[in-house]
Amino acid sequence: MRVSRCPSSVYEVDRPSTSIFPDTRALAPYPLNYGWRDYGPRGGIWRLIESLDRHQVRASVMLNSDVAERYPQIVRAGRERNWVWAAHGKNNSILQADMSPELGPALTETFRTPELLAELGLRYVLDWANDDQPYRLNVPGMLSVPY
Repeated sequence: MRVSRCPSSVYEVDRPSTSIFPDTRALAPYPLNYGWRDYGPRGGIWRLIESLDRHQVRASVMLNSDVAERYPQIVRAGRERNWVWAAHGKNNSILQADMSPELGPALTETFRTPELLAELGLRYVLDWANDDQPYRLNVPGMLSVPY
């Protein structure tokens, strides 16, 4: 079900999903979770763009592919401003652990993952949420950047 009163959201209100409060993740419908996801593409992003423009800041953006498809105007605004783009999965309504092997597994890595990424030329990961500042990992040239 998509709530027709707020057609801007990709979040499906009648499905369990990721949420701000983990204990409420399985609730369906979940108006609180729907509400904060609706605000972003409908109002929040445009206020943020105005602020970034005013202060002449170029953004780095993590965007779900469903959002990119549903809101081409957001992608267009970012392209006009030469934003840096990073993939952020398909959406937040499908639990990624249930996806096919080609698209998963979800939120999993090994202790060797940063080393493998460095070998591929990546210089940072956004996986670790244990600091508010970037810091060097034990892999030469690899940083952890706060998410």
